[in-house]
Amino acid sequence: DDDDEDEAPAADSDDDEGAEAASAVKDKPASREKPQKVELAYAISINLAKSEMEFYEIHEGLTMLNYVSEDGPGFEGMEKWLKAIAEKTNPLLRWFRCLEKSHVAVVGNSNLLNYFAQAHTMAKRKFTLEGTLSFLPMPEEDLSDAEVVAFMEEANSKQPVDLIIADYGHGSKGPHPALSFLKVLGNRYDLRAPIVVTDGSKEKYHNDHKREIFKLGASGYINNVARLFEVTRSLLKKPGSSKEGCAQQ
Repeated sequence: DDDDEDEAPAADSDDDEGAEAASAVKDKPASREKPQKVELAYAISINLAKSEMEFYEIHEGLTMLNYVSEDGPGFEGMEKWLKAIAEKTNPLLRWFRCLEKSHVAVVGNSNLLNYFAQAHTMAKRKFTLEGTLSFLPMPEEDLSDAEVVAFMEEANSKQPVDLIIADYGHGSKGPHPALSFLKVLGNRYDLRAPIVVTDGSKEKYHNDHKREIFKLGASGYINNVARLFEVTRSLLKKPGSSKEGCAQQ
């Protein structure tokens, strides 16, 4: 009947099948898997055969940047590779590509802002890329609404501002230029641009300052050099941009 068809096979039959499977596995030659390619480092080489390059890649994790000399043991290929490597890896160039053709307004005179301005100037001169900076020095007292508006109108007249980097300020009495910009531009959509705040105060104040600026609509908070580059690069990478230097690492 149907119940008999669903019964498990007898024990001796099961043992026979298991023995046959074990024998098949034992007799089957072990397969040699091809080592996975792991890129650990790069080296520039000259006139290497393809088989030699593959050997280094598979067994040493070394990717060979090979070139064939046009006339004798020349170094023209090495110079091209070195230039290409610099284009891909130079951190200052990769960062500045994000700022190319962008307009950044810098408000205040903190160490972080000075570092930003120096890096921007150096990159612009070294790599001959375009980029605009507008400066508003640290005021002696908190900025009025009219002063913030006047600065932004003048800056936008040169080129629309893509990013504002403003210093929080020091001490409880101020001035606090970042807070002035956040409060004024929060109600001026015609002048608004992302605002990131640099903070050189003692670490014990950082959490309070972060809560304060983000409530006012800040787009980022910076308290060290690494964050300075990360945040500016992220905010200046426009949607759909093909700027290779802006890719997150």
